[in-house]
Amino acid sequence: MTLEKVPTARPQGHCWDLKVLFDGLNHTYFQGRLEAVLRWSPKWGGLSTHQSLRTPTGHVHLITIARAYDAAEVPQFAVEGVLFHEMCHIAHPPRQGGGAKRVIHHKEFREAERKYVQWTQWRDWERKHLRRRVKLGQNLLTSHK
Repeated sequence: MTLEKVPTARPQGHCWDLKVLFDGLNHTYFQGRLEAVLRWSPKWGGLSTHQSLRTPTGHVHLITIARAYDAAEVPQFAVEGVLFHEMCHIAHPPRQGGGAKRVIHHKEFREAERKYVQWTQWRDWERKHLRRRVKLGQNLLTSHK
C-alpha cells in the first residue's frame, strides 16, 4: 500500500477528540512510544479496529473507533477503553500460533489490556450499553432516509 492510500486522520468527533485521549493513554501506559493515524468510523455501527498499513517508508498504524462511542452520554473511560484496546494491538502485535493460525489476543496482549485502570468498568459499560447505542444510531439513520 502506498502512503497516499493511508486514510486521513479524523480524530475530532462530535464529543470526543481521539488525539487528546490517545496522547494521554500513550504517555501513561506506553511511555509515549506509539504512533497511529486516528479516526472515527465513517459508519455508525461496526467495530473499532487497528490496521497496520504497509507504506514505502515502513508501516503506519490506523486506529478506527466505532462512531457509537462519540456521544456526550458515553463516559470517557469507555472511549479510552476501546482506544486502549486498539493501542494494545500496536504494542503487542499478533503472534504465530500452531500451523497457519495467527493469535491476535494472545496471553501477553490480554495481560497488557487489563493494565488499563478502568478495564472492568469499560467492559461492563460495553456489555450493558454498546449494542443498544449501535442499534439506536442505526434506527436514527434509517428514519432520516
